[in-house]
Amino acid sequence: MATEDEKAQLDEWKKYRVLVNWVDISNPDWPQKPNSNL
Repeated sequence: MATEDEKAQLDEWKKYRVLVNWVDISNPDWPQKPNSNL
């Protein structure tokens, strides 16, 4: 089972994945990666 911290980290990575998909490749402004302590 995942801990509450692991669940929160997973949510942050899911948000990051969406933000990366929205990056304008003609002028990339990459989102900051979430911290990962896994």
